[in-house]
Amino acid sequence: MCALAALMPTPVDQELKYMPNGWTVFSALYELFGLARPRCLSTPADGGHVWDGTNADYVSLARIDYIQARLALRLLPTLALKDRQNRAPDLGSLLRACAASEGDIWLQGYLIGPARSDERLSVDGIFIAQDERGPWQVDTFHTAACQCQGLWAYLQGELGLDGAMPDEIIWHEMDATGAQGWWLWWD
Repeated sequence: MCALAALMPTPVDQELKYMPNGWTVFSALYELFGLARPRCLSTPADGGHVWDGTNADYVSLARIDYIQARLALRLLPTLALKDRQNRAPDLGSLLRACAASEGDIWLQGYLIGPARSDERLSVDGIFIAQDERGPWQVDTFHTAACQCQGLWAYLQGELGLDGAMPDEIIWHEMDATGAQGWWLWWD
């Protein structure tokens, strides 16, 4: 295992590098999402690390629930919570919305592991379970009659989300449980 001393915070790269290489492994994010931890194979003299394992690079996260969101809020560095998937709401606001939902909101995203220089947790989609569509008429191709902008403005206010309009908004059945609701996704 890599020396814990190597994990002392360093000056932060405002782009995507929040902590020293390996922070996603040592912050327990892998355990939180039920993933095998990558192995640190070496610590070269230049301060870099060599990582091995199927989860050392990109790992898709299909359903982040409210319990995982609550724990992620406690595990993630402050700057990581400010990250966003392109023009999506920041990670912190998405995790807070999910954490407060008691199970009516799920997130989709991915974990970029220590084999890459842009190590992070990212969320690119949110599912909001609802019994009915409400007054919103949203078209798949967002025609002039589509009310997607009104729905997005409403959800921003209700959930405390910032960010740009999602690339996709659809009424959708989530899974075999029959849960239905609004699916929002940012490319």
